[in-house]
Amino acid sequence: MIYDVIGIGFGPSNLAIAATIEDLNLNSKNNYLFIEKKKEFDWHPGMLIDGARMQISYQKDLATMRSPRSKYTFLNYLHDQGRLEDFINLKEFYPTRYEYRDYLKWAAEQLDCCVNYKEHVVDITPKINGKNEVIYLNIHTINQNGRKTIYRTKNIILSTGLVPKLPVGIGIDAKRNEFHSSQFLPSLNSKFSDRTYPWEFLIVGSGQSAAEIALHLLNEYPNAKINATIRDYAYKPADSSEFVNEMFFYSNIDEFFKLGADEKKRILNKYRDTNYSVVDPPLIRELYQRKYDMSVMGDERFNLVNYQELKTLRYTPNEYHIGIAQLENVNTKEMSEIPYHGVFLSTGYDDQNNVRLATNLSPWMKTNGAGQLLLGSKYQVATSKKCRVGIFMLGSNEHSHGLSDTLLSVLPERALDVVNQLTSQHVCEFNSGVTLPKTIM
Repeated sequence: MIYDVIGIGFGPSNLAIAATIEDLNLNSKNNYLFIEKKKEFDWHPGMLIDGARMQISYQKDLATMRSPRSKYTFLNYLHDQGRLEDFINLKEFYPTRYEYRDYLKWAAEQLDCCVNYKEHVVDITPKINGKNEVIYLNIHTINQNGRKTIYRTKNIILSTGLVPKLPVGIGIDAKRNEFHSSQFLPSLNSKFSDRTYPWEFLIVGSGQSAAEIALHLLNEYPNAKINATIRDYAYKPADSSEFVNEMFFYSNIDEFFKLGADEKKRILNKYRDTNYSVVDPPLIRELYQRKYDMSVMGDERFNLVNYQELKTLRYTPNEYHIGIAQLENVNTKEMSEIPYHGVFLSTGYDDQNNVRLATNLSPWMKTNGAGQLLLGSKYQVATSKKCRVGIFMLGSNEHSHGLSDTLLSVLPERALDVVNQLTSQHVCEFNSGVTLPKTIM
């Protein structure tokens, strides 16, 4: 069997694709599939901190901006769960991260029939005919029992998600109590279950997750000392003002896409403070208030250590600590050391996993002068004429599609654009015969 479309990864991006296909009744021949290495759908389980809220409105869910009447909207989830009236009574645009994860799981459960969980894609190889043309792709997988399978497809949607990024030269090992922020909550349960012990925690990073971790540790570990290290002077507030936030309107992506490389770089650098190394202002206020209240009581357990860059983590277990972090002052180059029982690196994520997985297809994929993949405005990779398959990439295209590319706010409209692109090429058996309208009401 050769599938029309196979999606690699089943996170929010491909979940939105599946919801779009089902909403439009395009799956009459069951000729598409998603492959996910996890045992079930999940979303950032390591950072589901109590009370932490989403940074986008619930209305920017999997479907509302594409079709408010979709059964996959957040409001329909609330209705199905019997909480719609209660949620309305909250007068709240930003649900908790825990509830939003539950919403995504609810949607994924309705689409279980099109997903193979517990299968890891280990390679993608081209099938080449006698004319040296790529006529379909082989998707090589291995499941949790070691069984190997090869799927064949005419189109592929790569949406493997972000992977934890570490500082240059730094490696981490859970056995040494060194963790990326993505493993924060599981690490607390497994390594630091005694909430009354005078632990010494080290946090590296200046973004939202670093501040959330600091506040959580202060609230949950009343005797712990927290050293939070940042490269700059202080936590910077995220710019979510109304005019700036229009950058994340889906209608603005095409305008960004048409710009030259230099103009794109300038805009990306200018507005990095909407998403990178910044913290929501209410959280900054709450953390500072907590620090101030502690100082009134003579409690100096929280230290914000600024202008520091992590250089090494040394495992030196003894009766006083587990390891020592060596840091360099970015201004004076002076070295210092901070002991710790546990370290949490809130150092962001890498978005190039899609590109790495498609390495075997690189002879047919076009790149720009900087070596980055060339994509069309509808997320299809530009390929040579010898490539007769469609290769789509989601979540790794900030250089071409702007700052919203890795965010949740564009999921439904992007999903519709990808499905439109697939059907308009007349390569899918679920093709409706015409290009789908921009919005389906």
